[in-house]
Amino acid sequence: MSENDRNGQESRQNAGGVPQGSRVGKPMPSSDARAQAQRDRRVPPRPAQPQGRAPGQPGRAAGPQGRPASGQPRLPAQRPARGQPARGAARSGMRRPTPQRTDWGAETSGAMKVVGKVCLRMLAYLANILLTILLIGVVAGTIMGCAFLYYVNNYVDGSIDSFDMYMSDQDTSTSIYYMDWDDRASGLGTPVELENQRLYARENRMIVSYENVPRYLIDAYVDTEDHRFWTHSGVDWIRTIRATFNYFLGSSKFGGASTITQQVVKNLTQDDDVTIQRKVQEIMRALNLEKVKDKSEIMELYLNLVYCSRGCYGVQSAAYVYFGKDVSQLSLLECVAIAGITQAPTRYDPVSNPENNKGKRQEMLKNMLAYGDITQEEFDECYNADLELNYNKSGANTSNGSTIFSWYTEAVFDEAVQVLREEKNMSYSAAQTYLYTGGLQIYTAMDPEIQDILEEFYENDENFPRVNNSGVQPESSMVIMDPYTGDVVGIAGGRGKKTQNLIQNYATQTTRSPGSSIKPISVYAPAIEAGVINYGSVVDDSPATFGEAKTGEDGSTVWSRPDGYPQNYSNTFRGLTTIEYAVTHSLNTVAYKVLDMLSLDRSFDFVKNKLHMDNFIESRETKSGAILSDKDYSALALGGMNYGVTLLEMVAAYQIFPNGGIYTEPHTILQIKDKQGNIIVDNTNTLGEVVISDQTATIMTKLMQNVVRRGTASSVTLKNRVDVAGKTGTTTDDRDRWFVGYTPYYVAGVWFGYAMPQSLSAFSASVPPSAKIWDEVMSKVQDLVERDNQDNGVALKSFTDAAGVIECNYCMDSGKVYGDNCKADPRGSRVATGYFTLATMPVDACDVHVLVPYDSGNGVANSGCGSTGQVALLNITSRNFPVQVNIADAQYTWRSLPSGVSPATDPYEPFYQNALDGKFSGVTGGTTQYNRGCAAHSPSDKSDSDSDKDEDKDKDKDKDKDSKSDKD
Repeated sequence: MSENDRNGQESRQNAGGVPQGSRVGKPMPSSDARAQAQRDRRVPPRPAQPQGRAPGQPGRAAGPQGRPASGQPRLPAQRPARGQPARGAARSGMRRPTPQRTDWGAETSGAMKVVGKVCLRMLAYLANILLTILLIGVVAGTIMGCAFLYYVNNYVDGSIDSFDMYMSDQDTSTSIYYMDWDDRASGLGTPVELENQRLYARENRMIVSYENVPRYLIDAYVDTEDHRFWTHSGVDWIRTIRATFNYFLGSSKFGGASTITQQVVKNLTQDDDVTIQRKVQEIMRALNLEKVKDKSEIMELYLNLVYCSRGCYGVQSAAYVYFGKDVSQLSLLECVAIAGITQAPTRYDPVSNPENNKGKRQEMLKNMLAYGDITQEEFDECYNADLELNYNKSGANTSNGSTIFSWYTEAVFDEAVQVLREEKNMSYSAAQTYLYTGGLQIYTAMDPEIQDILEEFYENDENFPRVNNSGVQPESSMVIMDPYTGDVVGIAGGRGKKTQNLIQNYATQTTRSPGSSIKPISVYAPAIEAGVINYGSVVDDSPATFGEAKTGEDGSTVWSRPDGYPQNYSNTFRGLTTIEYAVTHSLNTVAYKVLDMLSLDRSFDFVKNKLHMDNFIESRETKSGAILSDKDYSALALGGMNYGVTLLEMVAAYQIFPNGGIYTEPHTILQIKDKQGNIIVDNTNTLGEVVISDQTATIMTKLMQNVVRRGTASSVTLKNRVDVAGKTGTTTDDRDRWFVGYTPYYVAGVWFGYAMPQSLSAFSASVPPSAKIWDEVMSKVQDLVERDNQDNGVALKSFTDAAGVIECNYCMDSGKVYGDNCKADPRGSRVATGYFTLATMPVDACDVHVLVPYDSGNGVANSGCGSTGQVALLNITSRNFPVQVNIADAQYTWRSLPSGVSPATDPYEPFYQNALDGKFSGVTGGTTQYNRGCAAHSPSDKSDSDSDKDEDKDKDKDKDKDSKSDKD
C-alpha cells in the first residue's frame, strides 16, 4: 500500500469517529500526539522514527508527521509560545517562530502574587489554630474556674468568724473560780471566784499596743517580710504568682509569698501545711481579714503573736528576754536583732548563734536603707556594731503586773492553753492570746484548804531537811489529786514564797528520772495483769548480766560488769526472792528480770498508751545523730530515763490503784466558759479508762502497803491513822528522791532534788526526805478529812479488796504450795501469806526444796558418812556465773552430782563445785558454806572398810572349811 493510501486510510478511520489511543481496531497514535503527550508530562519528546523506509533507503525531508529526514540533525524540542501550534504540528517547511523576550517584571509580580497568596493562606491557617487554642483555653478556663469556685465553696473555709476570739478587747479579764462543794462526787457545789487571781491582758501578759512599738521595729519587719504591706489588700499577688509558678515547676522556692496578714492568719489558726488547699484558704482569710481590720490592728496582732525563740511569743516578751527592757525602749540595733529572729528562730537566736543574728541584722539594715526607712548615718552606725544582750532566761514568762499567781493558778493557765489548742485547733500563741483577752470564766478543781496547806508548808524552809549551811538547798514539789475523779486539788511547784509569775514549776513542768517509783506502774502492775507473775512469784535476786566479755592482756576473759548488773541499792544479792519482798525493799534485779519476762514492748505500751505518760520516748534522734529511747531496761525497770517524767504524770499514774484500775486524765480545770457564757471546755463528765482489773489494783495495793509498813517508806506515820500505800524512788546516781503514795481519799506525790541535779547522798536513806514531806503534808490533809467525816457522821474509809481476791499460804522459795520438805529448810519456816485470785493461787507442790542427807556439823553427807539426818536444800540449777558472786542463799543450794564426779570438800565452796565446769553458782561470803561437802568422811573410807569386812568374811569361811575338814 502506498503512503498516500495509508494516509487516506488513516484519515477515513479518524473521520469514522474511532478514538485515538485505542489499542484494538485503531491505528497507533501519531508522532505529534505522542510529542504533545510528552510535553504535557514535561518530558522532552523522543525523536520520531521514520515509517516505511526500506533498509538502506536514503533519508528525506520531514514527512507529514514532522519528523526530520534521515541523516538530518535533530533539534532540541522547544515549548511552543502561548497560542502557537506545537512544533510537531507545523506544516512542513514552516519557519520556526522568533523567541519571545522574558518580561521579568511581570514574572516577579506574578511570583509575588503567588507568595502573597501562600502567606495569606498560612496566616489564615495559623489564625485558625490560635483561635481554636484560644477557644479551648476559654472553655477550659471556664470549666476550671467553675470547678475552682465549687472547690472553694465546698472545701475551703475562707471565713474569719472564728477569729473573733483572737481579737477580743485587750482590756477584758479572765476570771478564776474554785468550787465550794456540797458533794464533790455528785458535782454539786457553788463556784467562788478567786478575785486576787483574776487575769488582766495588759497587766499580766507581754501584750503591747501598736502605739508603743518603735517605728524601727515595724519598718524592720515590713521591709524584710512584706515591703508592700501598706498597699496590698492582704495578698501580694506578684509574689503569689511567682511562688505558684515555682510550685508547678517543682522548685523548692514555693514558699516566701506570705504577707504579714497571711502570717497572722497562719499564727492564729496553726495551719502551716504546704498544700494548695491550705494556701488558698489562707489567701481567702487574709483578704477577709483586711476587710474588717485596718493595717495597724493587723500589725499589732502580728507583733504579739510572732515567735522570737526561747519561749518568746510576741516582741514585748522578746524585749524583756534579750534586753531586759520594755519594747518601747529598744534601739534601732535591738529592733533589727529581734525582727531578725522570726524567719528562723533557732538559726538567728542572738544568744546561741550571735554571728548568724549579726548577718541577718546587716541584711535587714540594707533593706531598711533601700526603702528609705533609715538614714545613711544610722545604717553606718549599726551595720558593724556589736549587740549588747541583757539575757533574762525567765523574762519570757514574767508578767508586767503586780498580781502574783499561785502555783495552782499558773498550772490552770498552762492547761487552759493546752485544752484550747485541742478544742479550737489554735496555735499556742493564739490560745495564749485568747486566754488573756477572751474574758473567759475558768472553773477549777482546786480545793482551797488543801492548797493553803501546801503553800503554807512549802513557804517555810524549816519544814525541809538541811545538811549544810550552803545557800543552795534542794528544791521540792508536791501534787495532790482525787483518784476517783482525776481532779488535781493542790499543787506546790517549788520551795519558798512565790515572788514571780510563770516561773519554773517543778510539779507540772520539770521532768526528772523517777527511779524505783516507776516499778509498780511499768513492771509489777502490767506483769500481774498479764499473768506473768503473782503476789508470791519467786525470782532469783542475782545478777542478770555481767556485760560484755573481752580478752585481757594475759589471755583471760574480762567482763565489763564483773560485779554483775543490775545492782541493788544495798549492793547485795539475796537469792530466791518473792515479789512481795522485792517490792517492799525495792530490789532492782527482780524488777529487771520480771520486765524481761513481761517484755519491753508490753511495759512501754502500758506506761505510754494506757497511763498516757507522754514523756516516755520511743525513739528520738539527737543533733549528734544518737538515737535515744526509753524502751529499755534502764528506763522501765530502774527508772533511769533519758529526760524523765513530771511529778503530775507520776501521781496520775498511781491513781489506778485506789481507783480500782481506772485511769482518768488529770485536770485542774472543770469547765471553761466564753464571755457569752457558752461552755467551750468541759471536764466534769470525763470517763475513765480501765487499764488493769480491780483485782490487780487490790493486789498492788497490798504490795505497796508493805512498803509503808516495813519497807523503804516505813518512816511514814500516817499509816497509824489511815490506810496508806506507796513507793519510794531513788535514781541510780541519787540525784532525785521520790515518794508517791495514797490513802482511801487522795493520791499524792513528792519530788525532792536540786534545781541543777547533784548528789543527795548526804540526806538520809532510812528517812527519805520525800517520804517525810509527804507524811507531814498528808497528815494535815487527813485532819481535814476527819473533820469533815465527823461533821457529816461518816466513818473513816479503808482500802477494800476487790471481789475474787483471796488469801492463802505459799512457800517463799518456790511460790508454790507449802509442803513437808519446806519445813525441813535449815533456815526455819519458809511459809508466807499472800493475796491471789482463783486463777493465780498456788496449786502445785513446792519442787525447789529437796531432802538431802546431811552430816551434822560436817556438811552434805557422802557415801563415807555414817548415820545422817536430812535437811531441805534449794534445787537451783540456773546459776552459772562467769565469776564468783556473793548471794545470801547460795550456801543453801543443791545440785545432783553427775556420775563419776566426786563432791568438793572445800568448806568455802558448795559440794557440787566440781560439776560446774569452771562456772560459779555463788557463795555466801564470809562464812563456811552450809552446803559444803563433808570432809570428815571420805567416800573411800567406806570402800576400804567394806573391803576389810569382806576379807574377814572370807577368812572366816576358810576357817569354817578347815574345821569341817578336820572333823571329817
